[in-house]
Amino acid sequence: MNEDYINAEFVETPIGESQENFLDFILTGVIGFSLLSGGMFSMINIFGRYRKLGTIKRLKASPMKPIELTLSASSTKLFLNLVSMFIIVFLGKIIFDSSLTFNWSLLVIVFFTSSIGMMGFGILLLLLFKEPSVTIEIASILYFAMTFFSGVYFPVEFLPSSVRWVGNILPVKYVVDLVRYTGNIKQISLNAFVIINLVLFVGGLSLLFVSSEVFLKEEK
Repeated sequence: MNEDYINAEFVETPIGESQENFLDFILTGVIGFSLLSGGMFSMINIFGRYRKLGTIKRLKASPMKPIELTLSASSTKLFLNLVSMFIIVFLGKIIFDSSLTFNWSLLVIVFFTSSIGMMGFGILLLLLFKEPSVTIEIASILYFAMTFFSGVYFPVEFLPSSVRWVGNILPVKYVVDLVRYTGNIKQISLNAFVIINLVLFVGGLSLLFVSSEVFLKEEK
């Protein structure tokens, strides 16, 4: 009795310049997501605390401009988030033997543009929902949605086509794509890289400026 067999061979295909593996995919997703959480929640926590303690009303009596207050409040968080990103990369290489090779200059650019963008998004949420406790709850819901729909832990292509559009409208998807590009496991054009960074930076800075102006004017 003759039996026919089909031999199947699975071959990993890199989508960037270096060989992709599941661990590197997750690690770059975690880095991108840390930029989201560090930027968004830092603004909500800082200005929520300022509002609760009445600090903003006292600061308004000073000659400091609203945007100066916003930038000074966010500068420390930016530094801490940068340190956090380097720690994640370091632990990934030491503990999990990650094979990622980052373009560090591009990664630092992505860090600053993404952080500014997410900070602007965070203060916008605080402006829309007023109460810090409510804003935290809304941000947590968005955080969960972005975790699932934005390709952080698995490719967006794994999602059903009927809900895949959700990931395409969430900013963290593009942040994660940028991080993966700097780690050479995601192919995007240079034009797309520049445009996404510009949108994040200009959009975030505009949101920080406009939202901080409106937010501080409401604190009378």
